[in-house]
Amino acid sequence: MVAAPETSNATLGRLAGAAYVSLVITGIFGLAYAPKKLGLSSDDPQAVYNAISEATFFYSASVVTELVCYALFAIVGVFLYRLFSSRAPSLSLIMLVLVAASVPISYIAMAQKVEVLDIARGSGDFAALAASERPAAVAEMLNAYSAYTSMAEIFWGLWLIPFGMLVLKTRYIPRLLGLLLVLGGLGYIANDFGPMLFPAYKGTMAYDIASMPSSFGEISAALWLLIFGAKKDETA
Repeated sequence: MVAAPETSNATLGRLAGAAYVSLVITGIFGLAYAPKKLGLSSDDPQAVYNAISEATFFYSASVVTELVCYALFAIVGVFLYRLFSSRAPSLSLIMLVLVAASVPISYIAMAQKVEVLDIARGSGDFAALAASERPAAVAEMLNAYSAYTSMAEIFWGLWLIPFGMLVLKTRYIPRLLGLLLVLGGLGYIANDFGPMLFPAYKGTMAYDIASMPSSFGEISAALWLLIFGAKKDETA
């Protein structure tokens, strides 16, 4: 039998980049734009319920997009593992495990959002729920979603640290991006735990500054991989 040819770094990089850019786009829509558009962070349960009830298709689209986003995250992890594992197998495995750990938590969170849709439509297990009770039920589900997502976010930050270290080690993409990824991972962690320890932290300049490296580093790394792929392994 003839062995299948190994996939080149350039191809693996572009595959990872395509999945990563898709992840960024779906994440922006599902995690940022749609919740803001619907006002899901409002403290008024009735207003949130009304917004979802009046735009069930838009809300459904945001749920589907977010589900796709988490599937893409797993795919990105696999492609990056394949790219880096020949040079740094242990660190690559740590990165993949951290990615994989977040996915089931994210889907558990999404189960709450799916149930919100049933409440808004008065279908499924919530068909008999009185209209007056639905806003509170929606608020309860969205609070549960936020709690699970906060747990998943810890891993969304942690995986960037080994990812950035792999970039620094292999130089498959510019080392500056690796540094930004590591700093972004640390910033993610700070923004996850900071509000738990210091309730006023989220409204500070430090919170905004800590968010910058991950946003710039991830988007830049995704685009670089998509456009240029990864450099050839010079040690091969």
